[in-house]
Amino acid sequence: MATLILADGTRFSGQSFGGAPPATGEVVFATHMFGYQQLITDPAYRGRIVCFTYPLIGNVGINEADMASDRVQVAGLVIQSLCDLPCNWLCTRSLPDFLADQGTPALHGLDTRALARHIRTHGAQVGRICPGEPTQADWDALASYTENDLVAQATCSAPYSLAGNGPRIAVLDLGVDKPLLASLTALGCNVTVYPASTLAKAILTDCDGVVISGGPGDPAAQTGLLDTVRALMQSRPVLGIGLGFQLMALARGGGIQRLQHGYHGNQPVRETDTGRCQQAAHRCLYAPDAGKLPEDARITHVNLNDGGIAGLDFGDGARGVLFQPDEGLVTSFL
Repeated sequence: MATLILADGTRFSGQSFGGAPPATGEVVFATHMFGYQQLITDPAYRGRIVCFTYPLIGNVGINEADMASDRVQVAGLVIQSLCDLPCNWLCTRSLPDFLADQGTPALHGLDTRALARHIRTHGAQVGRICPGEPTQADWDALASYTENDLVAQATCSAPYSLAGNGPRIAVLDLGVDKPLLASLTALGCNVTVYPASTLAKAILTDCDGVVISGGPGDPAAQTGLLDTVRALMQSRPVLGIGLGFQLMALARGGGIQRLQHGYHGNQPVRETDTGRCQQAAHRCLYAPDAGKLPEDARITHVNLNDGGIAGLDFGDGARGVLFQPDEGLVTSFL
């Protein structure tokens, strides 16, 4: 047995699998119906404890092709029903074995519907996966938890290149995932990926455009990046995604708000210019504040669930979206 405890005192009991607890992090719920492997290896979820609302997880196991990064990024995982005998022609190992190898604790057998409703009502909050019954030390660790620099943990350690014959695109890596890089290379781009600490001057020496990737954590904790983001926006066409988009809004004098429970899964989005609607994959707990928009910024995408801002055009070739852009949006940027 193991227990998930939340900062507001709520607790949920389940069965432990994967790595050995404890683990502490912000608890969010994800509504994806498939793609659990991509999510748990997505750097945007670095340090989060993720609850899947889809009931059965693990049925297709783990394969090498669907890794969003080279390791598990979540701090912990919470699911209802565990399938530990996967069946898929690409499968190389089971989810429990994968999590155990990575030392990531997980729980199954919880009422994930009740947990998701609790977070939806009371907001995302810090939680802790504890072995057995929580002790006073567990509650103390939960109360004293502070979020470390998650971008520093998720970014690459040195620049690297992906060759192509098309536009020279620089990617500022705040926690970039493999599917985004694959999309750029599939379009023929000559891609160079830079660590988050790289100064704008170094990035601008040899590129036609810049992508500021998504990433984990609170954008307010990344104020040291604002000068770099501002300089990039003044010098080249820039596409910001997720955290990168949020930092673009801050760099132009806008505001960011923390969402009640965030967007973690597909959300309906409408493009304001065309009226075109799409289901777009989101993975964020923060969004631009409609009451504190940057001067001259134009709303390009709206979330149809709550009317929130999902995309902005900052002018001068600088644009950002809160979701994973499809190939058409990336192509229009190029």
